[in-house]
Amino acid sequence: MDSSKQTTENSRTVKTKLMEEGRNTHGGLSGVVALLDHGDAIPITKDIMELAAANEGKGDRLMALFFEKRGDTIPVTEDVVKAAVQNMVKGDNLMALFFEKRGDTIPITEEIVKVAVRNTAIGDKLMVLFFEKQGDSIPITEDVMKAAVQNIGIGDQLIAFFFEKQGDAIPITEDIVKAAVRNTVNGDKMMALFFEKRGDAIPITEDIVKAAIRNTAIGDKMMALFFEKRGDAILITEDIVEAAIRNTAIGDKIIALFFEKRGDAIPITEDIVEAAVQNTVNGDKMMALFFEKRGDAIPITEDIVKAAVRNSGNGDKLMTLFFEKRGDAIPITESVVKAAVQNTAKGDKLMALFLKKLRHQFPLTEDVMKVIVGDIHSADRLVTLLFKNYDDKIALTQDIVEVAVLNEHKGDKVMSFLLDHQGEDILITEDILLLVARNVYRAEILMSVLIDRRGDQIRITERVMVAVAQNEQTGVQIAVSLLEKQGDNVPITPLVMETAIRNSRCGDQLMALFFEKQGDTISITEDVVKAATQDWRKGDQLMALFF
Repeated sequence: MDSSKQTTENSRTVKTKLMEEGRNTHGGLSGVVALLDHGDAIPITKDIMELAAANEGKGDRLMALFFEKRGDTIPVTEDVVKAAVQNMVKGDNLMALFFEKRGDTIPITEEIVKVAVRNTAIGDKLMVLFFEKQGDSIPITEDVMKAAVQNIGIGDQLIAFFFEKQGDAIPITEDIVKAAVRNTVNGDKMMALFFEKRGDAIPITEDIVKAAIRNTAIGDKMMALFFEKRGDAILITEDIVEAAIRNTAIGDKIIALFFEKRGDAIPITEDIVEAAVQNTVNGDKMMALFFEKRGDAIPITEDIVKAAVRNSGNGDKLMTLFFEKRGDAIPITESVVKAAVQNTAKGDKLMALFLKKLRHQFPLTEDVMKVIVGDIHSADRLVTLLFKNYDDKIALTQDIVEVAVLNEHKGDKVMSFLLDHQGEDILITEDILLLVARNVYRAEILMSVLIDRRGDQIRITERVMVAVAQNEQTGVQIAVSLLEKQGDNVPITPLVMETAIRNSRCGDQLMALFFEKQGDTISITEDVVKAATQDWRKGDQLMALFF
């Protein structure tokens, strides 16, 4: 075998054995030892070194074995060192071994330091070792500091260590501070350290304040620290208030702190209120605080109410609060009601609240009714609620009925309810039946409901049967129901059969059903035969039916 191919094969063998024995945390390394004892024919390549350095179970033992067996020939490159410092368990042991065996030749570049300080388990131990071995040559740059402050495990310990070792040489830029305030675990501790070490030199810009208040874990603690250290220098602008409001975890706490520290200076605009009512976690708490602090000065416009009723988390609580604080002054328009109905989580609760509070003033327009009966999530509950709580007779137009029968998830339940409670106002026309036949998921049940309730008034026309024959989902089931309930009154015309034949999903089943139920009366025209012969999938089966 070619020597280069043999070397490659030997390298693969070592990699395989490393992965096999490396996965077993408690086992030995006899397989790797045996391979290395074959002599120089088994190479320790850069790839093998990286694989060993990344091994969190036996990385240090593997590396010690490589140094023992191959000594100065093993490559300790920058990539190998990176793999080592990323090792959350054995990284410090590996680096200690590298320094022991190679001393000052170990490359500690800015990139390696950045990787080391990102190690959330032992980054601090690695940095202690780096400074011990290479001292002032360790580069603590802006990028290194940004990487350190993002470490959610030990970022504060790393920063404290850097100040201890390099003091005033540590760069604290706006980007570093922004990265620190985004740290959701120890950002507040790092900021406290920055203020302790650099005081007024720490930049606290509007962007930094916004970054701090977006921190969903400790944004309130950082803002408290900012107020303590900088007081009146902290500007609370409209953008900052909006950023606080959009913090879905602790926004209410941050807003409460703003009112405590700045009171009347806090801007509460229409945009801010609209942002508050969109907060799905604590929007109701923030609005309660706004009303408590500013009372009648809080703007409640139609747009704000629409935003509130769209809130899937606490829209009902927000509207309850609005009615409590503003009563009849709350603008509940047609657009507001439609927006409320479309709230899949809170729509029924909002409707119940509106009906209770508004009674005769509830804006029940045709468009509102169409939105209600067309809602695929809760139309049945909404209609029941409406009939139970609305005092006046509800006008059921043909357009409303058409929307109801097109509801692919709740149409059958809605129509059953409407027929039970106000059936005298509902006319089942051919157009209604056509829409029913086109309802992909509920057509079969809807058609049964209508025939059971209005069978003697319903006439199944050719147009209706064509629509049934076009329905690829439930066409067969609808046809079965119609033929059972209306028998020979169901027209199976040549046009109906042609349409059925062209139904790629269930056309053959429809044709078999038609022949079973009305075989003696079916007219097989030339166009029907042509349609069957053009069906390349089941044309032969269809032709067999004709004969």
